[in-house]
Amino acid sequence: VQDAVLLVDHVVGDQGDPFELFGGGQVVGAALGGTDLLLLLESRDADLEELVENGADDAQETQPFEQRHVVPFRLFEHPANELELRQFPVDVQVGAGEIWRFCGLRRHTMFRAMPPREKPTTESPSPRDRLFDEPRQLVDFAFDEAVAGVFPDMIRRSVPGYETVVALTGLLAARHLGNGGRCYDLGCSLGASTLAVLRAMGTKPCRILAVDGSAAMLDKARRLPEFDDRVEWVQADVRAVGIDDAQVVILNYVLQFLPPEDRLPLLRGICAGLSSGGVLIVSEKLAAGDYFDGLHLDFKRANGYSELEVSQKRAALENVMRIDTEGTHLARFREAGYGAARVWFRCLNWASFIAWPDGDPP
Repeated sequence: VQDAVLLVDHVVGDQGDPFELFGGGQVVGAALGGTDLLLLLESRDADLEELVENGADDAQETQPFEQRHVVPFRLFEHPANELELRQFPVDVQVGAGEIWRFCGLRRHTMFRAMPPREKPTTESPSPRDRLFDEPRQLVDFAFDEAVAGVFPDMIRRSVPGYETVVALTGLLAARHLGNGGRCYDLGCSLGASTLAVLRAMGTKPCRILAVDGSAAMLDKARRLPEFDDRVEWVQADVRAVGIDDAQVVILNYVLQFLPPEDRLPLLRGICAGLSSGGVLIVSEKLAAGDYFDGLHLDFKRANGYSELEVSQKRAALENVMRIDTEGTHLARFREAGYGAARVWFRCLNWASFIAWPDGDPP
């Protein structure tokens, strides 16, 4: 009899007052599932309905995933450099989400070993890149003070998959650094990859030599509060840096700005300086044909760059940035002495490589 009464109560409860189920209208994309499911199951429980009502109010605020922020790889709560929160509509966010699911990690638990950090307030958000938004007499692109000032916004809106590459660079590096390992971040700019390595390492000791030839970039990077004494900043031409007993060398978006004839000698020197089991991580824009070039231009337009900005920046880079095909990169790794090299990330005409001097990893 009790079971029958309960069954009738549930049926009547679900059919009664149907407008209750729609009274707490939700914004599109908000977390409807949890509140509606509870309301359907226990629509007559006063205490539970109060809880559900509070949940519905909370759901009016979109959550990080619903804002299209890739939470598992937002490793840095307040990065005042290249890793600030997204401010543009297009990026490979599904890709990063898939990587999160592939890794089997839960939201908010990645790098749990890191203690909570206060959000620094010494740096304001990166200004928007407007360097090419008015007609100007063009000169060759340079990593000067003007570029350093808007670099975080510029690179996020120009390089598809950038934030995913940076976050995973940290994971790859931490896998090989162990305790007390040495990492070189060549062409570090504002230190995004360096910061990714620090966060992936947690509190474990390591040494990172962050090298860049631009005084403007390093001056800005040194003032950022996210870095600690595991980082040594070095202003130097990356071609002149001696690599010694390194477990990891990072060369993200650097080779493309070097003269083609200098790329093979640099890779050979790095290969000779990597320790047994060490790795080289390289990211580059690729010569991948008109189709992907066109998609890349669409990406920049979707992120707010005008036709004038796109054309003027392309002209400024014409004599400075010389790109290679994926095949050229892989052949160069072999010629430089690496036993194996693989593409580990690709988005449109941008790719990331990993190379092992000792051959394929175990």
